[in-house]
Amino acid sequence: MSEAVLISIHPEYAEAILRGEKQVEFRRTRFSRPVSLLLIYATAPTSALVAYAHVQDVEEGPTDEIWRDWGPSGFVSETRFYEYFAENERAIAIVLGQVRAFSTAVALADLLPGSRPPQSFRYVAVELVEKASGLGCAIGEA
Repeated sequence: MSEAVLISIHPEYAEAILRGEKQVEFRRTRFSRPVSLLLIYATAPTSALVAYAHVQDVEEGPTDEIWRDWGPSGFVSETRFYEYFAENERAIAIVLGQVRAFSTAVALADLLPGSRPPQSFRYVAVELVEKASGLGCAIGEA
């Protein structure tokens, strides 16, 4: 059974995902469960859920190979990529499929009362994405 992940992303990268300029999210840690959707939380100063994305694929490999294969799709400089993975020999590339922006950002407290944004990611039920879509009305939907 596939799940969703609530993922914290800096606003500049969340915006790049929404513009279609960032099609891959890099991470140090691989999901231990099958994930079909990312619920995107843009960190401060946005501090809200802004979109969700379908997970097309998750690839893991040596950092050099991940950079070679996915670097241009990650909206990050090579220097910044290697700084992020300085302590890691392996990297994770989360390949994004269709992205849906919320017409209105959704406060995390409206979706998960008393919850704090995850440092990296947190597993959530796929139904939570549907609830967020209802609160934020995904663009193009009523």
